[in-house]
Amino acid sequence: MVGFYSVDSYFRAGQNFDVSKTSTKSRPTVKVLGDFDTVEVGEEFTIPAAIAFDFMNEVKSVTVTVTAPDGSALLNNVDISKVKTVTANMCGNYKIVYVAKNKQNAEGKKTFTVNVLDRVAPEILLSSAIQEAAVLNSVVILPTMTVTDDNTNAEDITTYIYCIAPNGWWSKVENNRFVADKKGTYMVVYYASDRDNAIAVKTFSIVVK
Repeated sequence: MVGFYSVDSYFRAGQNFDVSKTSTKSRPTVKVLGDFDTVEVGEEFTIPAAIAFDFMNEVKSVTVTVTAPDGSALLNNVDISKVKTVTANMCGNYKIVYVAKNKQNAEGKKTFTVNVLDRVAPEILLSSAIQEAAVLNSVVILPTMTVTDDNTNAEDITTYIYCIAPNGWWSKVENNRFVADKKGTYMVVYYASDRDNAIAVKTFSIVVK
């Protein structure tokens, strides 16, 4: 079903209604027959079918265009009287535009955005091995952290190093160093998250005597 026909189909012959005097500058109204799901990279997602209504003119087409985050068209102005599927091969925002046209070529549109999430965690690499022991009140120098991710640029990755003292107190490590001023076991936590909040964590123990 593409849509409703013009207004004269709603009135029986003999009624006092002159279709020729009515306005033909109407636009179709698009109705999408479904919802969009949460999608992750590599998954297929459904493009719901749609119909259109126009009280003044016959609807001649209802189409859809799906554009990937890089601007490429996954579907380009194709009939959407039936459900379609596309594969999300990259993360980011996918634009879905439904367009209905009537016989006067007037258009009605509905636009949606589907955000495709990346659930692959970043990878944390350390510049060297972390020391396993330290002397009380000494300065512990930690290796630097390099983080890579399959879909997030380095400047958009959030990174922290935390230190958990033997008494359970947390503190953020600045300049890759901290003072081991308590005896016991310190926990060092390297943390990284990408733009979709996929998280990577590495933890190490340092015994202070």
